[in-house]
Amino acid sequence: MRLAALLILAVVGAGCAGDPPKPAAHHSDENAPELYDGRGTILWFEEGRVYLSHEEMPGFMDAMAMGFDYRDPSLVEGLSPGMAVLFRVVVEGDSFYIDQMTVE
Repeated sequence: MRLAALLILAVVGAGCAGDPPKPAAHHSDENAPELYDGRGTILWFEEGRVYLSHEEMPGFMDAMAMGFDYRDPSLVEGLSPGMAVLFRVVVEGDSFYIDQMTVE
């Protein structure tokens, strides 16, 4: 009986010794956009959209070729197909777009 009580105390005590609980997310951050960095090659342009062949963006998207919207036309000034670029994707709700792009 004494051995069983010691085993129970040891198991319960071990469960209490882990990492402290993480604080809950603040509701004000709930609507903050998510940001993902990417690396790719420019394939072509359309009005307000750049098509890239890009590497995996962990936590967001597998490697693939696709179009990304952009809002600021100056973002793609001086860029041309075939250029290797670093870029940042902003995810807001169900939509996403590129807000930064530089030649690698």
